[in-house]
Amino acid sequence: MPERNHGTIELESAYFNGDIIITDPGYFVSDMDEWKKCRSGYEMENLGFSNFLCRTTLYGDWCCEVFKSSGSRLWYPQAPEKKLGEFAGDSAQVGVFLLREILRYNPNWNYHLEKPWCACWIKNFTGTVKIVVKLDPDGDESMHLIGIGTQSFFTRETYWSEVFPYKKK
Repeated sequence: MPERNHGTIELESAYFNGDIIITDPGYFVSDMDEWKKCRSGYEMENLGFSNFLCRTTLYGDWCCEVFKSSGSRLWYPQAPEKKLGEFAGDSAQVGVFLLREILRYNPNWNYHLEKPWCACWIKNFTGTVKIVVKLDPDGDESMHLIGIGTQSFFTRETYWSEVFPYKKK
């Protein structure tokens, strides 16, 4: 049963030790047969993954920013210390995966290097990542990832226009 605490619901959590990637699993699953085999990201263990979190986004497609956080203010600190990266989702999924497991599954995957707006790479992370839903007083829900460990972080949804700004020709 999810834990309800101070306007949040913790959906699930996992412990990680190594470089982690936050991304949509659809970005590295090799083809449609594999996507069906893992039930659209819900059963990544069917592709050989053993240490991961994966969940729908609540929103469909989305973009998020990842910020370093410290102390007890994991939710929207007054001034985020440092932007660690961003990630996107096109299949309405978000996941946290060990980079070594992604590369073992798909050695040619390189979005963390060539498309960093799609995958946030957090190096040498040791700790717990939680997927939580924040319940606002007006009834709105927002989903976040919270990392508590060697490099604590939180995510914040952004808009496609912030990641891919319109440029006049």
